[in-house]
Amino acid sequence: MHSSIRVVASSQSVWDQITNVDIHSFPHPPYFRFLGIPNPMRAEVISSGVGGQRIAYSDTGKRFIQQITVWDPLHEYAFSFNPEEGFKVVLFFDLSDGIVQIPTG
Repeated sequence: MHSSIRVVASSQSVWDQITNVDIHSFPHPPYFRFLGIPNPMRAEVISSGVGGQRIAYSDTGKRFIQQITVWDPLHEYAFSFNPEEGFKVVLFFDLSDGIVQIPTG
């Protein structure tokens, strides 16, 4: 299966939107709120390149400190998810405990 979407924008503009995201502009599903899943607000690259860092912020004030694992500007980008202690979802699962894990994105 394959699908594609044509985006009318410069490669640099798309790259900027992927790496430094204003996540808050996307809708947060009501059932996420019901389950106690924090609303993501924004993410920004603090230092670029492999080994660099991106920080994702939520409405609870908790953050994911993400280490960049792949950095090929305008082509490919990946990072690890490292939630701060106390980053809870579903009201009591602390993601930093490793009960629920999102290893990469």
